[in-house]
Amino acid sequence: MGTDYIDLYFLHRDDRNVPVCEIIDILEELCNSGKIRYYGCSNWTLERIIEAQQYAKKSNAKGFVCNQVMLSLTKANKNVFEKMDMVQADKDMVEYHKNTNLALMSYMTLAGGYFIKLMNNSEINENCKAMYDNEENRKTLVVIKDLCKSYGYSPLELLLHYVLARPFCALPVISFSSIGQMDEVLRHTERSIQKEHMDMLLEII
Repeated sequence: MGTDYIDLYFLHRDDRNVPVCEIIDILEELCNSGKIRYYGCSNWTLERIIEAQQYAKKSNAKGFVCNQVMLSLTKANKNVFEKMDMVQADKDMVEYHKNTNLALMSYMTLAGGYFIKLMNNSEINENCKAMYDNEENRKTLVVIKDLCKSYGYSPLELLLHYVLARPFCALPVISFSSIGQMDEVLRHTERSIQKEHMDMLLEII
C-alpha cells in the first residue's frame, strides 16, 4: 500500500463477547504506536457504541470518530439483515449522531438500485427482492414517485440527499462501474431539494 499507517481503521463487525474497554484499549495502543490515526466502528449496535464512547471519554481515549451503518430511504428486511450481522440506522441512532456529532458513513445508500430499478421498470434480481421487498418500501416508493413526477427530481437525487441532508456529518458510500456513473452521482449532489420535500423524506426512518 505504500504506507506504514492507516488513516481511519474500521472494526467492521462487533464481537459482543469482548468488553468494549478491551477493544478501545487495543485501538488506543495502535494509535499511540503510530499504526493508525483514528478508528471507527461498523455494524455495531447503538448500545455498544454508547458504552464504548463513554469508556473512551472516561479513559481519555480518542474513541470512535465514525460509525458505518446502512442509512437509506430503502429499508432492509430485518431478518435478512440480522443474519448478515449488519445494522441499519434507526431513529434512536440518528438522534444519537445528531446529539454527539459523531460522523456517519452510510453503506448501501442506493440499496442495489432497488427504487431506481422500480422507477425504470427494470428487472430486480431475487437477492435484491429478498433484502428489500416489503410493505414499508412500497409505501416509500409512492412518495418518491410523487416527488419525482411533481417536482422533477430523480430517485437518485432523493436517495443521496436523504443521507447528505442530515444535521451532522453523514457521507453516502457509493460504488461505480464507470466514470460516467460517478459524474452522474456528483451532478445529482449539486442540486438542492426543497426543505418541505426533504423534511417529508427525513420522516421516513
